[in-house]
Amino acid sequence: MPDRERIAAAQAALLSALLDEGPAPAGFDPDDVGFAGRMLREKRATVAAKQDQRQPPPAAPAGVWGRLLDRLRRRRSAPR
Repeated sequence: MPDRERIAAAQAALLSALLDEGPAPAGFDPDDVGFAGRMLREKRATVAAKQDQRQPPPAAPAGVWGRLLDRLRRRRSAPR
C-alpha cells in the first residue's frame, strides 16, 4: 500500500476510535484514545449547547446551522 493510502487508512482508524465507532488502532493505548474521544465529544456537546443560546452568524443561512445543530444533538443523545 502506498504511503499516502496507508496514512489515510491510519487516520481513518484513529478518527473512528475517537468517535467511539471502532477499536484503537495499533500503536495507540486504548485507554488514552477512549479518554481523548470522550473529551472531544464533551467539548463538541458544550459548544453545541452554547450555540443553542446564540444567533447564527449573519453570513450563514439559518437553515444550515439548524441542520448542523440537529445532527449534533442526535449524536449527543445517541446511546453509546
